[in-house]
Amino acid sequence: MRVAAGVSFVVVVVAAASRAPARNVRVAVAVALCGLAFVHVVEVSRLSAPVSRPREVAAGPFGNLPVTDARWLLEDQLPRELDDGGRLPDRFADTTAIVDDVVGTSAAVAESFGEPAVLLVPGGADPLVNLNVLRLSDQRRTAGDGTPVVVGVLDVPPGLSGGELGAILSDPDRGMPNLVLTVRPEERYDRALEVYEDLTAALPGQDFSELMSWETPDGRPLSLWFRPGSAAA
Repeated sequence: MRVAAGVSFVVVVVAAASRAPARNVRVAVAVALCGLAFVHVVEVSRLSAPVSRPREVAAGPFGNLPVTDARWLLEDQLPRELDDGGRLPDRFADTTAIVDDVVGTSAAVAESFGEPAVLLVPGGADPLVNLNVLRLSDQRRTAGDGTPVVVGVLDVPPGLSGGELGAILSDPDRGMPNLVLTVRPEERYDRALEVYEDLTAALPGQDFSELMSWETPDGRPLSLWFRPGSAAA
């Protein structure tokens, strides 16, 4: 919403400036917009904590309007954890090691059974472990050399039965996944929590075994489940 408002503001300013009769006015507006864009890039990239710190300005009848604030999505998903610059504490650096371990273990166990690693992770934008960070980790692992781990989304509704889950996990169109990663969401995400509990209860019935488990830096359990491709036949 904030991005859309910012874009709309810029469009209005540019449209107005393009109709200004004086060339120096157009140049001044262009320079000002470039300066604002540069400050915004520094703000959202969290390169400088003072610039990224949340600030508001009183705007009379419009209330308080944000000036700088780099927290955005992470602030919503990990409140109380971010510093004034919108950055995670150093202890969250362990997340990278956990994700790398998940991807490396997935590749190794699948290779030991002579089959490709097809890893599914439940849908939802977990702030620490999600589709994007898993794929990025695998790209770093292979670096253009080696068999990649195929990572996809397991998008299932709450209340899924074991039979329905079994049909999904045995579907050739999904690559016959042999690995599933489960991450317990925060308690406030009711739907995601219900899906997590349904999955962890149903996976053993589909011959998936908990291969390894970790704990995220914010204290949530994370488990890697494996089933040989031959067991899905």
